[in-house]
Amino acid sequence: GLAPACGPGEMRKILPRLVSHAELRKLFCSADAVWFEVDSTIIREDGIDELAKLYGVEDTMSEMAWQAMGGACISRLPSQSTQL
Repeated sequence: GLAPACGPGEMRKILPRLVSHAELRKLFCSADAVWFEVDSTIIREDGIDELAKLYGVEDTMSEMAWQAMGGACISRLPSQSTQL
């Protein structure tokens, strides 16, 4: 992937604010996990696939990834799978 041509400060001006800083801080502090997509930008590996292999949930993660790429919002692994 290509990095944006402008820095973080400029990106804050361009992107609409979806939540306040206080709401974002509350969300991060209450989350069980925080996930960032850095594949092919900061690292070469597909990190999600590597984690899925480690925990034996490759098929479940693959299906979730395809759903997410199609626009689905998935916040939890299905209950029948191994919890990470």
